[in-house]
Amino acid sequence: MSAGIEALTAGSEKSKEEQTKLLTDQATNLNKESMKTVEKMVASVKELEKSLEGKIKAQEKSINEQRKTTASLAKELKNFEKKISKNLKSALDKTERLNLTALELAKVKREIEALIILQEKQYLDALKAAEPRQKDNQMIKYPAKVSSLSSKEEKK
Repeated sequence: MSAGIEALTAGSEKSKEEQTKLLTDQATNLNKESMKTVEKMVASVKELEKSLEGKIKAQEKSINEQRKTTASLAKELKNFEKKISKNLKSALDKTERLNLTALELAKVKREIEALIILQEKQYLDALKAAEPRQKDNQMIKYPAKVSSLSSKEEKK
């Protein structure tokens, strides 16, 4: 029996060794398959990362271009604002000068009209003053008009 027990024990040990070897082989295979799956996942993540990096760089480039364009437009707008402000100031100055000139012209017009009225009055006064003298200074005085009736009355 001892030989049977030894045979059983030896068989049992062989069986344990085989089971251990089988489990070790299965664990190794499982680890290899897991490793392959993980490597595939890592490769997929790396591709996704590269894709995202490319998209981020493209967006960054687009944002930088937009920033430059915005800065350029802001600069142009500021220059345009300065130009309009300068033109507006110039136009306001010209308008002010025109208004002053118009006021001066209106003043001159009133003065000229006053002078014309004064000269007309002086001329009319001079004509009135000269008129009676001319009657007295006439060299030839004509007799009063005699009507034909008054000459007939004298004859009667």
